[in-house]
Amino acid sequence: MENNLDPFKNADIVLKYLRGELNSSEVEAFEKWLKQNKANEAFLQKVQDEEKLQQELDFYAAINTKKNWQELVGKAQTEPKVIKLWHKPAIVKYAAVFLLFALTILTIYIDNNKEPTIVSSPPSSNQPEIKPGKDQAKLTLADGTEIILDESENGLLQANDHVKINKQNGRVVYQFTGNPMAVTALEFHTISTPRGGQYQLSLPDGTQVWLNAASTLRFPVAFSNYERKVTLTGEGYFEVAKNKEKPFRVVANHTTVEVLGTHFNINAYSEENWTKTTLLEGSVKVNKENAGVVLEPGFQAITGEAGKIKLTAADLDQVIAWKEGYFQFDKEDFNSIATQLERWYDVEFIYPATMSSWEFAGAIPRSTSLNQVLHMLELSGSIKFKLEGRRIMVEPK
Repeated sequence: MENNLDPFKNADIVLKYLRGELNSSEVEAFEKWLKQNKANEAFLQKVQDEEKLQQELDFYAAINTKKNWQELVGKAQTEPKVIKLWHKPAIVKYAAVFLLFALTILTIYIDNNKEPTIVSSPPSSNQPEIKPGKDQAKLTLADGTEIILDESENGLLQANDHVKINKQNGRVVYQFTGNPMAVTALEFHTISTPRGGQYQLSLPDGTQVWLNAASTLRFPVAFSNYERKVTLTGEGYFEVAKNKEKPFRVVANHTTVEVLGTHFNINAYSEENWTKTTLLEGSVKVNKENAGVVLEPGFQAITGEAGKIKLTAADLDQVIAWKEGYFQFDKEDFNSIATQLERWYDVEFIYPATMSSWEFAGAIPRSTSLNQVLHMLELSGSIKFKLEGRRIMVEPK
């Protein structure tokens, strides 16, 4: 939680502290941030004083936000269609943009020893709020039985002679209790997240899987004696349990990723004409038809319909931002951003084709309402939105 790195992460920790929601690791991070600079402690005292905080909010709402936002960023936009945006969720019951903006200015003040000036503007409340996605998924068993996980209580979901399935706070845990050598026929289960959903899964071998919105993973209840093979549609992040005797294989859009034990992300939505495999740790081999390549950490393999594999250096923070709970855009075109927002908020964006290539940069927590996200985009002065139910009409300003 260094001040000069991620103010939006700092804001998240402070928000959780104010709500009393910090876990043990977050408590350590919060205490470290608090001790880094006296300005941090002063800031915390200020946001805990409701009267002073409301005075600040009243002031911010009265100033020219667009002009001061550019001053906040501190640099002219050399590319007029690249819009900088930063945002955080609400601080308890106050304006949602305050906390991050305050921490951003606090960061600038500490780094540059300048007098802090905070600017913001609360989003319009004229439109009905569209809430962000959440932990929700459907588990389909081999006999066709469907279990709606977000409607199920924590605890044992099913048990038989060879497997126990438990739900643990937004995660499904498989525990194989039978004899692996006795496995003769594979029994497959499927976990699917809808638009606006995400879920975590612990496979029978101990491999951890995070599924993004609109994604499906098909897997055996007990892996075979010679391999561990699953099928993915959508996006998933894998932390594979090591087993040299049984390679772990993920099949996604006719691309096969083979590993022994590693951390990697696969983006393989069926509506896209590519599959992206990004390696964070270890080693993986990516195969597509007759082509194959071994990835090193920090690199991404992109496979398309032609069977070719393209290698490129990857921004790992951006690739796994969804798993860490936020969107991160780095000169990303609006078409890509709209697609990500559609999956997470279960909405549809309608916009002119000429806007598809417009680029944006910034980071926004996935816990933010869509209304707040649209407000931050509108602060660029280049784009405006109109909500019609779950359809978002977009046009340039």
